[in-house]
Amino acid sequence: MKKRLFEKSALSLALAAILLFTPATPVAFAAGDIAAIERVVVTFHGDAQTQRGVSWFTPEKTRADVQLMKAADYHGIFDNAVPYEGTVSYYAKNYGHRVVLDHLEPGTEYVYRVGDRELGVWSEPGTFVTDAGKDSAFSFLAITDVQAGSEENFQKASELLDKGFETVPDAQFVANMGDFINDCNNEQWDMYFRNFERHHLRATLAPVSGNHDGVPSWFRYQFPVSAAAPSLGLTGDYYSFDYGNAHFAVLNTNDMFPMTSAQVNWLRNDMRASGADWKIVMMHRSLYSAGKNYNKPDTMIMHNRLVPVMDELGIDLVLAGHDHMYFRTKQMKGDQAQETTYIQEVYNGETITFADNPQGTIYVLPNTAGTKRYPVHPETFQKILDAGEVVMQPGRPVFAGITIDGDKLIYNAYAYDIDGTKEIERIDSYAIQKTLSGEPPAPFEPDSTDYASLWRQDLNNLVTLLIRAVIDYCALIPQLIRDAIGNG
Repeated sequence: MKKRLFEKSALSLALAAILLFTPATPVAFAAGDIAAIERVVVTFHGDAQTQRGVSWFTPEKTRADVQLMKAADYHGIFDNAVPYEGTVSYYAKNYGHRVVLDHLEPGTEYVYRVGDRELGVWSEPGTFVTDAGKDSAFSFLAITDVQAGSEENFQKASELLDKGFETVPDAQFVANMGDFINDCNNEQWDMYFRNFERHHLRATLAPVSGNHDGVPSWFRYQFPVSAAAPSLGLTGDYYSFDYGNAHFAVLNTNDMFPMTSAQVNWLRNDMRASGADWKIVMMHRSLYSAGKNYNKPDTMIMHNRLVPVMDELGIDLVLAGHDHMYFRTKQMKGDQAQETTYIQEVYNGETITFADNPQGTIYVLPNTAGTKRYPVHPETFQKILDAGEVVMQPGRPVFAGITIDGDKLIYNAYAYDIDGTKEIERIDSYAIQKTLSGEPPAPFEPDSTDYASLWRQDLNNLVTLLIRAVIDYCALIPQLIRDAIGNG
């Protein structure tokens, strides 16, 4: 009897010691609690028909589990869901979780949730749809420069995107041209994701790195894109993806001053390897702008560096941000507006004016999704002003809806009176129709993307472009004098 009492006492003391010296499971991770799962986002990651990247953050280390189901089979529970497991890494006082979803079916809507299967901790369910392939039409939304620093301003920007999905309900993804936050810290990233959670849980994101989005590596940790091999990830990432019959290249305009040869050569290789009918570039700093950064050296150097590349590659559309005003160019090639023929056709019940097989590229800067706006600067370089088809500050946040359907690209921009009537106004429209070649890409010898072998080229480019910038600024002086006399 005494022996059994001793054994029970010893067992009780052992259990007490285990409980005393074993760290308790954080309250935030009690079963069923989703409060600790933050910053959930799905991005493009490789093949848009069969892959996606998913990431999220937690304050404590947990597993990186995803459960995935076809939306058609989902009835409120994740029984028979396909499990995925990813990686966990520590960054900026949080744990980042990253999972690659693969073997997906094209043109399929999926439901997923993220969390820790051992703890039974899961996020709210989210959805996304995969690319249906080259023969399918698609639409997407484009915004830029949320760049908020307060809960109220993040709320306003997310309300704009609500209106975007109401206006373009079949949008399959959102492209954000960068500057998600104003000051790159955990507090503002939490505010951004808290307010945009409902949007990230309904569609794929195509993120672009802005100059406010952090050094080092903040962008890479927040967004699980499949970065191009030469992308270092310190100031952002560059990558590409196909969707429908379009090819998208996403640049990192923070990548050295004005841009590394490795990235420019990657863009050349990437676009030349694509047989897509439509070629679109997304970037943060704009190559055409009449905003406050119009006269900064990096703006003109990047302009002089990249406009010839866009011409060379036959880019149809460039979407950008950074200058918080609205600017859409004419069809541009060699810094010159191109003669363009227009035709009218009825599309989805609306009579639309299409540029008919135009030459050159359209550059669009769709103002800002946030509350910080810059005025139009009419004293910018004359060649920039001459390029502008629509140049204005609508005084309201803007989103764009873009549809690509076979031989047609249709662009619409909408301003939202967020502080007044709550009404949406279409402020700009542009459409292109072109004959599709159907030809595969021509063979080419890839340019080098090795940083070590390109440093001399980078140095030569920098010197050459700085000299050209000085010449540009000298040419601007008489124009500024004339403007000053005229205003006087």
